[in-house]
Amino acid sequence: MSFAIYLPCTVGAILVSLRILAQIELWQRKEYRWDRLRSLLFSEENRVLFPSGLLVGMILLDIGWLASIMGQDAGANMLGWSSLFLFLGQDIVRIRARGLYRPEFTLRALLILGLAALLTLLYILTVFIPETQLALQWATLVVFMPVITASSVIGVNIPAKLRQRSIIARAASWRARLTKLTVLGITGSFGKTSTKYFLSQLFSNRYDVATTTDHRNSALAVAYDMLAQLTPKTKIYIAEMGAYRRGEIKELAELTRPKIGLITNIGNQHAALFGSSTQILRTKWELIETLPVGGTAVLNANDERQVEQAKGISQKIIWFSTRPERKANLSQPVTVFVDQVKIAPRSLACILHLHKIKKPITVNLLSDAMLTSLVAAAAGALALGLPPKEIFARIPTLHSYARTMELRNNRFGATIIDDSYSANEPGAQNAIEHLARFAENKKIIILAPLIELGPEAAAVHHRLGAILAASRAQVYITAKTYLNSIIEGGRQVNKDFKPHVYSQPRLLAQVLRQRVTADSVVLIEGRVPEIVRMSVLNP
Repeated sequence: MSFAIYLPCTVGAILVSLRILAQIELWQRKEYRWDRLRSLLFSEENRVLFPSGLLVGMILLDIGWLASIMGQDAGANMLGWSSLFLFLGQDIVRIRARGLYRPEFTLRALLILGLAALLTLLYILTVFIPETQLALQWATLVVFMPVITASSVIGVNIPAKLRQRSIIARAASWRARLTKLTVLGITGSFGKTSTKYFLSQLFSNRYDVATTTDHRNSALAVAYDMLAQLTPKTKIYIAEMGAYRRGEIKELAELTRPKIGLITNIGNQHAALFGSSTQILRTKWELIETLPVGGTAVLNANDERQVEQAKGISQKIIWFSTRPERKANLSQPVTVFVDQVKIAPRSLACILHLHKIKKPITVNLLSDAMLTSLVAAAAGALALGLPPKEIFARIPTLHSYARTMELRNNRFGATIIDDSYSANEPGAQNAIEHLARFAENKKIIILAPLIELGPEAAAVHHRLGAILAASRAQVYITAKTYLNSIIEGGRQVNKDFKPHVYSQPRLLAQVLRQRVTADSVVLIEGRVPEIVRMSVLNP
């Protein structure tokens, strides 16, 4: 093979391999869902992440093919090489800045990788013109890699969907045989996992209680979980239920058949997929609508939308609240609530009321949000029949879910609030406000801009900017997404507000290793790159 053939084939093959891995990682991150990927494509997040050189490269390709058609082979060859090296340069810069994009090699990812490789080979064998304008042809293939990968995803998704339906049907059949099983379903825009985690700790010594694992809350994940965990001896199953569109909570409820439905909070998370906050509410309310006669709804009295939606429902309601004044605004009394709340930097204390029993509690949890999840879990435990005496006894031992307002210290003694598990507007606001409770003067916030907020995204980041500015902390932002909105919101509070923006995680990690010292309190908010997170936790 001559050098003129070997070089473009080598560079092209490297680029194609990098693009396949990056595309599969993107699909995997979006759970192989077209709606989530479409939301990304039409968002500011995509406009910021979209490589500007890609458009230039595509223009060069178009001119190159035009030159080739006109017989200008030398010019076409030069334009092909320009495109190829431009794409290679982009990938080198991205890898140096953010690391190699590659998926977790699950069975589905491997099948997609294999099919994409096969389609790429077929493209080369059938479309490529041997030994003619190879640089131009390889650069064109690089541009087409998203289409080839998407086709591979479709090809794998078809049998995967059939298999998923079979697994869900098996789980539903197994559930129907467990006639003595009581299911509590938990949904909401945020706080689901923490509430479930606290509930599991309240029932921690019960062999006959099972909960969905980790953050697995889709129909397929819950079906797998049911088949793995549920036995005829299981008496209680606590199931977290998530959704990205209407009907998905209903599907989960029909699968698990809950007798008790708990809604944590209704917010704007994934508004880009639902279309509006109203659609989010209707979707979450599918859990309550599917409860049987004699079922119990466990609802948040702090949430005006839940209060309004609950009017006229036939099921029993157990209201919970962190604001005692909400008691007077409901037709039914609030069963579980707290008063005399004192939230310290590293713990919270209050008087917890369960029915007519009250008792002071102190627990090593951080912030108002964790208090809400604690009270929701106590209400859910009551609905499941756990005696108040046992609830009071176990609450002081509760600890937060990993990376959810988790208090840690690095080896130099810096205090870290790790809230990087998930991200939403109320959660970010709660974490930033809690940071202010620490007495240390050196406060640092590392924020990843929020995603999938649709038309509300700019307004949400504008509000976050105001909260960030009011915190008086050093603010580091991991991407330029919605940066103008953040700055505009911040400067309405503090005209000198100027966050530090690093779109290159490796560079930000280097900066933080130098600036985070023993007297620092650091908030890691949202899904920041792992290299940035670890630069603070394990410098």
